[in-house]
Amino acid sequence: HGVYLLVFDMRQFLRKSRNASEDAKEYLEFWLNSISLHAPGASILMVGTYLDSVDTGDDDELTVKLKSISLSLTKIITKRKRKNPIVRNSKLGIAFFPVDNTKREGNYGIENLQKMIIETAQHQDYVKRQVSLRWTKCVDLILKETEEIMPPKPKTKRTVWEEPKPIQVPRNHVSYDRVVALAKSIGIVSREEVDEMLRMFHDLGIVLHLTATETLRNMVIINPQWLIDKISKVIRDDEIHRFDEKEIQNVGLEADVMSMFKDGLASKDLLEYLWDKEHVPYMIDLMRETLLLSEWKFSDIQEKKYLIPSLLLNCDKEVSTEEMKKQSISCVFDFTKGFLPVGVFQRLVCLFVAISVQNIKSEEAIEPSLSKDSAKIWFGEFGFIVLRKRESKIFLHMNKPKYCSRHLSVFQSLLNKIEKDATKGKRLEYACFLQNPEKDPPFISLQESKEIGLKPWFHNKAEESEIISSASSKNLDAFLENF
Repeated sequence: HGVYLLVFDMRQFLRKSRNASEDAKEYLEFWLNSISLHAPGASILMVGTYLDSVDTGDDDELTVKLKSISLSLTKIITKRKRKNPIVRNSKLGIAFFPVDNTKREGNYGIENLQKMIIETAQHQDYVKRQVSLRWTKCVDLILKETEEIMPPKPKTKRTVWEEPKPIQVPRNHVSYDRVVALAKSIGIVSREEVDEMLRMFHDLGIVLHLTATETLRNMVIINPQWLIDKISKVIRDDEIHRFDEKEIQNVGLEADVMSMFKDGLASKDLLEYLWDKEHVPYMIDLMRETLLLSEWKFSDIQEKKYLIPSLLLNCDKEVSTEEMKKQSISCVFDFTKGFLPVGVFQRLVCLFVAISVQNIKSEEAIEPSLSKDSAKIWFGEFGFIVLRKRESKIFLHMNKPKYCSRHLSVFQSLLNKIEKDATKGKRLEYACFLQNPEKDPPFISLQESKEIGLKPWFHNKAEESEIISSASSKNLDAFLENF
């Protein structure tokens, strides 16, 4: 639910440099695809900024420039498979809303854009949904919840000391039991109705209520920015948002911070410090549920650590593939026809690492080798796998061809998990091709491979039963359900 504004710099579309123009188009395509994936059907208003730089004072010249930009946008919009409604600028007859931030009125003013946003929102079906007055009263009570805090100490010294008095501030979250109590006070006595109410307001983005674990279920987030601030204390660009080095040294966490940004591994001590020891179990469950984190279970770890796969973006080291040289087999997942969303590869790595130690004692496990676009992970008797991301393709290499069908099945199950949990059930569009041992052709589509029974990918029933049994793949569904 919602109306999305996709803001871009109009100057990028008018530059003579082809590279700059292509970069701008790729930027827009990426965000259009992302909105379509996470909010299919949501209306989009495209907003062009820096009109004051584009406008030279010649109205005819400006009209030509805006029409040219609109034509480029229209080409981007029409060639996409997943299409959200694009709100056109009917006043100017173009596909976007050029804005001059120095003006409020007129065709290029902020007021015109605000009017279109309100008008678009009012026409959405979910705005017209009839809702119980008790529900709206209840959510008002939830959002008005406050807590008492002590004001911060003044930075300047006072000649006369005054005992600070507590102040009331809006709460960032409330407990589920508190919501039940507020609901009961206005006549909502059924917990089933409370859950239904919270689901609706969660879908509308008014509150955030996740239910995958008891810890998540017991908290209702009122202020989403509080949650974003918590996550951004961990997932951050260390070059832009640096920690206070002196403070980190004082608390003895220099090595922990280095490990987090170098290897994507965060210690429990560091997470507790970054989150001020506040709601740490909730934050860990939340990041695990959204596949932003998984527990790191390997023999040399004396303290609890977590893999934060998105932080591997800082790691450019090359993963060794020595084990793959003698005998290996590969398959490729090609997302070119759709698009490969940011974070999917990192989440795959997160899940593969977690599942690799399910049936192996931690002291016997070989630590994975991970980097920005590749990962080498050991699966005991089933050998090594190497994952590589190259543009819109993900390659899966296996050094034991006997178990390639098992690894292929696991890969597909993990993609399904990501579709379910990270993209809210939206299907990722991709084609799968399997390596042909006969080498002509080198790769065959998954469907054709099934039809011809391409070995070693597809076995007769006796062989397949033996491999499935030995691979303990029956535990996979249970693992994914509880991850």
